[in-house]
Amino acid sequence: MAVDMNISLPSGGSVSSVSTREDNDDIPSSQSDLFTPEDSQAHRHCCTRFPETQPDEDVIAAENYGHVRPIPHKQYQQIYGYWKSQQCPSCASPFISLSFLNAMVQLYFEHHDPWMPFIHRFSFDKEGVSWALILAVASVGCQYSNVEGSELYILGLQDLLQKALPKDATETISFDQTTLAQCLLLRNTGLLFSGYEDEILTSQYQRNMLTSVAKSVSANLADSIPSPDDLDTYEQWRRWVESESQRRIIYCIYGENTPYIPQKHKAYLNGTVIECCYWIFKDVPSSMTLDDLKIALPCKDILWTSDFEMSQKHSLANSENMPSLKTAFSNPDLLNDLLNDNSNLSNLVILLTFNIEERRLLRSTRPWFAADMATGLNERKLYKWPDELATFRTALDDKCDPTIKRFSVFKSISNNAPTFLKVMFHVTNILRRMPLRCLYALSGWQVTVNQMTAAATSLSHWMQQNPTLARETLLQATTLFGVLYDETTGPGCHHLAFLIAGLYIWAYCIVGGEDGTGGANGARKISRRPLRLDKTVPDDMKEFWIQGTLEAPIYVKGAGSPCRVTRLGLLFGMG
Repeated sequence: MAVDMNISLPSGGSVSSVSTREDNDDIPSSQSDLFTPEDSQAHRHCCTRFPETQPDEDVIAAENYGHVRPIPHKQYQQIYGYWKSQQCPSCASPFISLSFLNAMVQLYFEHHDPWMPFIHRFSFDKEGVSWALILAVASVGCQYSNVEGSELYILGLQDLLQKALPKDATETISFDQTTLAQCLLLRNTGLLFSGYEDEILTSQYQRNMLTSVAKSVSANLADSIPSPDDLDTYEQWRRWVESESQRRIIYCIYGENTPYIPQKHKAYLNGTVIECCYWIFKDVPSSMTLDDLKIALPCKDILWTSDFEMSQKHSLANSENMPSLKTAFSNPDLLNDLLNDNSNLSNLVILLTFNIEERRLLRSTRPWFAADMATGLNERKLYKWPDELATFRTALDDKCDPTIKRFSVFKSISNNAPTFLKVMFHVTNILRRMPLRCLYALSGWQVTVNQMTAAATSLSHWMQQNPTLARETLLQATTLFGVLYDETTGPGCHHLAFLIAGLYIWAYCIVGGEDGTGGANGARKISRRPLRLDKTVPDDMKEFWIQGTLEAPIYVKGAGSPCRVTRLGLLFGMG
């Protein structure tokens, strides 16, 4: 049963005595502090359980970054009360402590918020902050925790959040639509990279519900009336935070045309991030088009991250003058300015939208990266490459050519950019040249021997015919591999990105990316020292290597040079 996210407690919840890890010694313990996979799967279909062992307080203290005010005890009691109301007598389990919950929220703002900032920190300064929003934020922040048994804490928090959310569209009416959209977006983030088969359907249904809620948020934003001039400056700022939050929510979602959404509202559903991630990592196409992206892009980071006092140094009116994504993509010069506009969310939206629009152009002629509608995998002899399909663009697609040309030289990203933005930059550059399904097939994942052979033949043919592109892609993959190699925590997309980078490096080695010839001028410069992309490498040296005029091994962090296929295969369980 879904609950109102702003009420004190659901029926049956008592908060007179909160049992936590600090005071639950009388609760029976399980026979083992470490759940087996079977135990973990079983508890997800019954009550919401957390590990019996108490997390290390030193780790919790180290993960408390203090980005927002500590979680109020009132909201903690509300979360506990709801959890208690959902438990059955046979599933005794301790509950998480207030210090643990607070640390997970702080981790969210330390690691997750920089790459998808749609929740303003002011939201957690309010006394009436929704307990469900706190739970949703903590469930994502927990993905970055180093506490022992963090995976089980993630499962527990996500499971409790799922129970608290509406089960169908009729239950969403009584909720604050902005808060509900934030909670659903965070739940979708958790589901997107879940490894559990039973959550695939849940993921699809939650996407549909998120679309329905986006309709309400979008309509409110479109119908909003500018704040009167006679309002005090604090109230004007508070209203600006609310409208900017709604704008960012919409850009982080994409509204598909579902049964819940009347067609007349479709023009207002303008998000991109979640839907693009589904397409990039899971080959689930989005129905997004540039015609849907009509609201202003998110404001600059310096304005979004400012509190009320700091915001007075900036003009809120400037944020209202931001162009829409559709306008930006039709004007390459404007797009170029926006990429230097110091808004990480706008940069992410632009990068993902470009990747999806480029795929859409190619798919309009012949599909190769989505479901194989024209030729089944069993009959396929060769995989098609985007370079081979580019010549088939129709005249109607020419309007996007300036944008594609602009990004064709977009080969670098700042080292100071958030990790997720760097991940998406390198992943999209790899997949611009490399069909994801071909990499999967080469590794033997859910294919026959004949399909593996077709993938190997296709890869070898493309690499031999396009050595410059193959080498450029190798540098992207190696750089990405190095970025993520030392990551001990991170969202599930980090693991998929790490896999994509490793698969390409491995594929480059085993199918013979080199043809043994010299560069364009027939001469090679010999360098015995490997190029270490985890260190600073001059741009001219990279370009010499890409063009084939510099002969040097590429150092892969943790594996050595690319020719050490056995070592790389062992890292990915393929050796």
